[in-house]
Amino acid sequence: MVNRELMRTRREALGLSQLELGFRLNTEQEVISKWERGATSPRVASLVAWCRELGVEPNDALVGWDKFEERVMK
Repeated sequence: MVNRELMRTRREALGLSQLELGFRLNTEQEVISKWERGATSPRVASLVAWCRELGVEPNDALVGWDKFEERVMK
């Protein structure tokens, strides 16, 4: 399960809209919105691309915000 809060927070911290991120990932804004809301989950290749764009390790995206904060934000 993807940590939606982490991914949304990172996107916003980078100043990216869902539309801009969708463009970078060659997908629609609606898809990004669904991922962030948990309505759908990205496939593995999409998750890896999503993480790369946001500067998040895939393990962090799956583990959670607290682990990401411990490892990266401090």
